[in-house]
Amino acid sequence: MSYFGMICVQLLPVLGIMHYYSQAGASSPDYQYFTSYCMHPFKLIMMLLPNIFGEEILQPFGLFNSSEMDIEIFLGVGILALLLFGLWRQKKQFRVRLLAFLAAGVLIYCVNAHLPLLPQLLYRIPFVGGFRCSSRALFIFIFFCYTIAALAVSSLRDAAELRRFARWMLYLLGMTTLVAVAY
Repeated sequence: MSYFGMICVQLLPVLGIMHYYSQAGASSPDYQYFTSYCMHPFKLIMMLLPNIFGEEILQPFGLFNSSEMDIEIFLGVGILALLLFGLWRQKKQFRVRLLAFLAAGVLIYCVNAHLPLLPQLLYRIPFVGGFRCSSRALFIFIFFCYTIAALAVSSLRDAAELRRFARWMLYLLGMTTLVAVAY
C-alpha cells in the first residue's frame, strides 16, 4: 500500500508540470511533431540479437524511428527468459496479468506511429497528444518487465521450479545461439 502512496506522491509534480505545459500553449503540437521519434517495433528483436539489423546499433531504422535512448531495450537473454518464464508459469495470478497488460500498453504507446490508426487516436487525447518521443516511455515498459522477472525469481524457491526454469533458459540460449550463428 505504501508503494501506491509513493506513486501518487510522485504524480503530483508531474500533474503540476503538465498543467504549466498546457498553460504555456505547448500542449497542441502538430501531428508530425507528435509522431516523431517513435520506436520501431522490430527493435524488440535486438533484445536477443543486438547486431541483427547491421552495425548501427542505436538507430538501424533511422533517426526518426528511435528516441536515441533505445539502448534500454537491451534487457538481455537472462531477463527475457525470466520474463517469459514468469508469464508462462504465473499467468493465472492477477498481478502478473495486470503487469503484462500494462507493459503491453506502454509498448504499444512507444511504437504507436507504426500501427495503423493508433497515432491519430492518441493524438486527439488531450493529455497524451502533447508529447513527442513516445519511445522515451520505454523505461516504464522495462520497469514492468523487471517486476514480472522479480516475481518469477521469487517462485524459484522450489527445486522443481528451478529445474523447469533451467531447462527453459537453456532452450532459449540454444535458440538464440543458433539464430546468431545462422545470420
